Amino acid sequence: MKQLLFLLTLFMSLNSFSQKTTNLFKPFNLSNSSSLNKTANVLNLKDSSHYSHWYNNAWFFSNKEMYGYNAAEEEHKDVLLYISFGGSVWDTVHRSINYVYNGNHDLLEKVTEAQNGNGDWYSEDKLIQTFDANHNVLTSTTQTSITAGWENVNRQICTYDANNNVLTYLYQSWGSPFWENSYSITATYNANNEYTSNEAKTWNTSSNSWVNYSRLTNM
Repeated sequence: MKQLLFLLTLFMSLNSFSQKTTNLFKPFNLSNSSSLNKTANVLNLKDSSHYSHWYNNAWFFSNKEMYGYNAAEEEHKDVLLYISFGGSVWDTVHRSINYVYNGNHDLLEKVTEAQNGNGDWYSEDKLIQTFDANHNVLTSTTQTSITAGWENVNRQICTYDANNNVLTYLYQSWGSPFWENSYSITATYNANNEYTSNEAKTWNTSSNSWVNYSRLTNM
């Protein structure tokens, strides 16, 4: 229920998702891409975002995320740091590595690592994405690390119209050995490419069919 409500709110900005997303989904349009070295020239990490809690009558930083970029302005490192309440030292809890881009600077893969109590890093999950010719994300698949390698967890699938507006959004979970539908959203737009409505449905596993959940219309 909470996931659906969150998606319904999020979907109102899905048009921006396709054209104004963060560098996690949207590539940089640079010339002479063939001459760019995508594994070197990683820049120093920079603070990107902070999250705070209200603690002892004051705002207190609890975690922050930092990013690093190479000469092609492609993200090549993402570090999440955490600080305990009342503490003063940042501890690294997650980091993203092994970024893979295509020739159009679309992010195809990245691996997230976590740190255990001994300070050792281990693979946690992997993001795998595919894109259309307009750099819109078609599929975004999350995998988790297992002893034998990687196992699917979930995937998100989007379709777009000729103006790069998101038409459909599908969320599926891995049921091994098949993908299982969870929920979907369909959007409509007017002649000015303005978002006008969406319709959300959930998947009924008993009847193997979609069931209407909600409809949102912009007046």
